[in-house]
This record gives sequence, structure tokens and C-alpha cells, in this order.
Amino acid sequence: MEIKDYQKGDEDEILKLFKKTFKREMNPKYWEWRFANNPSGNWAIKLMWEKDLLIGHYATSPTTLVMDNQIVKGSLSMTTMTHPEYTGKGIFKMLANALYNDLESIHGHHFVMGFPNLNSHYGFIKNLKWQNLAVQNHITYHYKRGSSRNTYQIRLAQGFDSQHSEILEKTLSKNSKVHTHRSLEYLRWRYDQNPNNKYRIFECYLENEFIGLLVVKEYLFTDTGAVEYFIVENGLGQEHVSAIPDVLDYICKIDRLDELTTSTWLSPFDDRFIHYEKVGFIFVEKKPTLFCIKPYHEKFPLLEDYRNWSLSYGDSDVY
Repeated sequence: MEIKDYQKGDEDEILKLFKKTFKREMNPKYWEWRFANNPSGNWAIKLMWEKDLLIGHYATSPTTLVMDNQIVKGSLSMTTMTHPEYTGKGIFKMLANALYNDLESIHGHHFVMGFPNLNSHYGFIKNLKWQNLAVQNHITYHYKRGSSRNTYQIRLAQGFDSQHSEILEKTLSKNSKVHTHRSLEYLRWRYDQNPNNKYRIFECYLENEFIGLLVVKEYLFTDTGAVEYFIVENGLGQEHVSAIPDVLDYICKIDRLDELTTSTWLSPFDDRFIHYEKVGFIFVEKKPTLFCIKPYHEKFPLLEDYRNWSLSYGDSDVY
């Protein structure tokens, strides 16, 4: 077995291993978008080969945080794969250690973070010395058309511009010490250019003044046929959380719905949380999402305390 860095042209074997591992196809355009086109920097991918057979894969996607108003580079842990006939040989651990060494020494990253599922969580904690920060809770609100006050004017934007980035950064910096940098380049890459998912940007105005936005993804649960609206980005300050019902009423009108359910992530340590409760959001039992991190050194202790973080669905590769 031999560890090698990804080389252009390895994509075909990577996609084959993905199908063999997960029993489904990966969109090649998604792979290119996530790893080759990320505005935060170049990919970092380690591959394990047995002669000409790809038997292991571990990739991270670069990410940029704002921490106490300074930029900190790191990475989001992404796809881990081991060929079904080569499990139990420590391939994941070997790939991860080689990858993390490069991320720190070559790429200048300070941490790797991620949302491991229940199958991989044990390995991250036990073998790679990750830290548990939180079980990320979902909050949900069931809205019935016509029950909002229609205080705010809602407009559907056709793409991101600088005012969207500015209001998101202002809102997140006010409510947290650590968050993903919502630069205009990041927002356009993450949402406008995403080949797998479609998102809508709802601008909120009060007396014709732009005061914030929500980015929403419509999700169809194929097993039940139910539709849920995920708030993947929240650019509303605590004084304007009451605009959410107006946005939902607008969605009901344009999507011809009598009611809808919306969900999002929001930490109870966020100053906006109590205002979400006032609107009607409640905790719900869903499949747990674990948030973990591995700092490479002790320079940034703020990263190791969940109370400092603001996370949205958009921080995860799932939504």
C-alpha cells in the first residue's frame, strides 16, 4: 500500500471508489465545484493505492474563519472512503495523519473541523484525537399562511451582491466570536455555483431600507414526500428576527402553500436564540449532528469552546 497526493486524472478512480463505498453515484461536477473551485484555497486530498487499485481516500475542503475579527485558515473534513475489501487495515488513520501534517506545514492551516456521522465519529475521536464541541441542535417552526403581520417587505434576489455579504458579516460578528467568513466570493461559490442544490435569497426591507436576508433551501424527503424549508443562512439581527414569518408568508404565496415547516441551526448561546423562541421555533428530535474540531496547536483557544461559535446549515456539506 502506498499513500500519494491527488493528481489530476485520479477523479475517475475516486468516483468509482465512492460508488463502491456508498452504493450511489457522485456528481463529477460536485467534486470539481467542492475541491477545485473553492475560493478559500486549493484542495488537500490523500489517496491510498494498492498498485493500480484505489483503496482509500480522504479529502478536506479549505475554509476561512473570522475569529475575533481576524482571518484564520483551516479546513472542513470531507469524504472518507475505504475499499470494502480493505477495511480494518488502518487506512483511514494513515491517510488522515499524512493529510493533517500537510495541512499544517504546507497549507498553513490551523485546524480541521467537521460533522462526522455516527459511523465515523468514534474513529475521529479515538484515533485522530479530535475534540467534541457540541451536538448541533435543530430548531423548527411550523407556519400557517396569513398569520404574519407583514411588517417587512420581502424581495427575491437573483444572486448575491456585496450588501448580502456585509449584512451577514455584521450580524455574525455581533452574535459570535467565531464564524465562517461570508465573503461575496464564498457566498457565490457556496450557493450560486453549487451544482447539486438550489437556494433562494430572500431580502428583507423595513420602510424600504435593507435590513437583512435569509437563504433558504427547499428539501424533499423522498421517503415521506414531505417538503421542508431549510434556513441555511440567517442575516437577520436580533431586532429583526420577527421578519421570519413575513418571509415564510411570502414563500407560501409564491409556492402556493397553505402552511410550511422550516428548520435551522442556532446555538442557544446566540443572542438571537430567545427571539427565535418568541417567533415560535422549538427544539425537535432529529438525527443528531455532531460538531467536532482538531486544532493543530494552542494558538487559538477560542476555537475549542462551542459558546464562541455561530454555525449554520451552510457550514455543513450536507445542506
